[in-house]
Formats: sequence, C-alpha cells, structure tokens
Amino acid sequence: MKESLYLDTSVPSAYYDNRVHWRLEYTREWWVDELPGYDLFISEVVIAEIRKTEKPRRGELLELVGEFAELKLSSEIEGIAKGYVNQGVIPERYFPDALHVALASFYKIDFLVTWNCAHLAEAHRRRRVRLFNTSAGLFVPEIVTPMELVEGGEEDV
Repeated sequence: MKESLYLDTSVPSAYYDNRVHWRLEYTREWWVDELPGYDLFISEVVIAEIRKTEKPRRGELLELVGEFAELKLSSEIEGIAKGYVNQGVIPERYFPDALHVALASFYKIDFLVTWNCAHLAEAHRRRRVRLFNTSAGLFVPEIVTPMELVEGGEEDV
C-alpha cells in the first residue's frame, strides 16, 4: 500500500514559478522522481485557488493536477478548520491553509506537502497542529516540504 500525499496549491504552482529558479527545478525533478511512489490528492480548495490564477498559467496548473484525486469539503472539515483558527493554531487570514490541514487530517492523508514554509511547514505551526489534532482525536498528517519527502538510495537501507 502506497503512502498518501496531499499537495497544497504552492507545490503545483512552484512547478511553473520561475521567480525562484532553484525551487522550480527542484519541484520538477521531485515531481518526476518522487510523486509516482505515492497516492496523490488535491482538493476543491486547491482547484479554487488555481482558478484564481491568471491565464495561461491556470490551464497549465489544472492540467498538471488533473489526474489527482480531489478531496471534497464538508461542514465537518470546515468545522475543523474553524477550530484551528479559534484555537490560534492558524491565523484567520490564512483560513485556506487551515482548510488544507483539515482536509489532510480528516481524510487521514500521510503527508501534507507544501512550499509554504511561513504558514504551514514551520516547526511551531506543526507542533500546534499536532497538539490540536491529538486532543481532538484527529489523525495528524506530517506537514512537509518536497525537500523533506525524498526517498533515499540504497545507502539508507
């Protein structure tokens, strides 16, 4: 059984974002080398964020994630996200990030993958998510960057 990945919008966006060249190159290489080993998920939140992107990038991004399974929102997931905000786990202005975490938690996705190091893949935020989810009886996904999610070679065996 493959482990599961939930990609927030920052990961497919980095595939085309040439403002940070090393991240673009790293993301493209990671996409080819690492993604095939996982069950891949996005959500309707990711699709909504992509739809706000300007043309022609919007079409490229939708095509890039077009084969991934799409997780659906529910009132329970929105309630979890509101809990993150109400408990100070994630600031209200970053509510879409709270939805990403809530989706990965609700659907028991092994890894939430993001390039958003300021709001998601940050040690204190990960700790607060872990504490909140544990106290609420929720699954705790690992929140990681693509750089943290690279399989080692034979030397790791």
